[in-house]
Amino acid sequence: MRYTHTLVALLLSFTSIVVAQNQSLTFDVASVKASHTTGGEYQIGCYFPSQRLDLVPKGMCIAKNAPLRLVIAAAYDVDSFLHVSEYILGGPDWIASDRFEIEAKAANVAATTDELHAMLRNLLAERFKLQVHEQKKDESGFAVVVGKNGPNLTPTTGDKPVNVYATGQPPRELGGMNAPMTALASYLSRRFNLPIVDRTGLIGKYDFKVPLLTDEPPHTLNESDIPAVAKGLEQVGLRLQSEKLPVVRIVIDHAEKPDAN
Repeated sequence: MRYTHTLVALLLSFTSIVVAQNQSLTFDVASVKASHTTGGEYQIGCYFPSQRLDLVPKGMCIAKNAPLRLVIAAAYDVDSFLHVSEYILGGPDWIASDRFEIEAKAANVAATTDELHAMLRNLLAERFKLQVHEQKKDESGFAVVVGKNGPNLTPTTGDKPVNVYATGQPPRELGGMNAPMTALASYLSRRFNLPIVDRTGLIGKYDFKVPLLTDEPPHTLNESDIPAVAKGLEQVGLRLQSEKLPVVRIVIDHAEKPDAN
């Protein structure tokens, strides 16, 4: 599966998710069509800095062969690698089964990712008659913090795409390239399906490699592997601190299939 997404901490930075917010932010041109493909690969996303322009051009949001539930996830910054069905709740069955093609372009190609997300939310409200509300709950999670001896990270030099990854072949590693700490926290959130946020206070971007001290392949990591991953992070002066964190879920109150355009 392919999914172009903004690297964000697990739904923890919302100021508001009310669709009516920022109604003045709309796309200049937008096409919404039903896809004639059933299943298969999909692509969803809005432009964000440091990504490949051949995925999503500046000033645009796109969805190719995408279920509406995942488009909603993109609009509200729910990371694609999470169990989206746990964070986008309710709605008719077709939001997970029917596929759509969306291509939307802002008049201002310099629109920020946050502005593009607001435009996408407004587009969903207009074309799909989408109405949602938020559901907040404190849940057990972790904060990435600096260890007592300070960070041991290499500042990035040169222009590189943002990337956080794990290698499954020996030597198993958790690595980052041109990665802010928010990207690291988001990656760990996806892998463990837990709220994990950045509280390091570090504002730079870094290259790093730490040993992945578990025999599990990266795609099967679960909560039982957290101590091993935390031990590896200690080698670059970071640690995972257990915390209760506010998690926001999106509850769909109403959605309709769009008219053909």
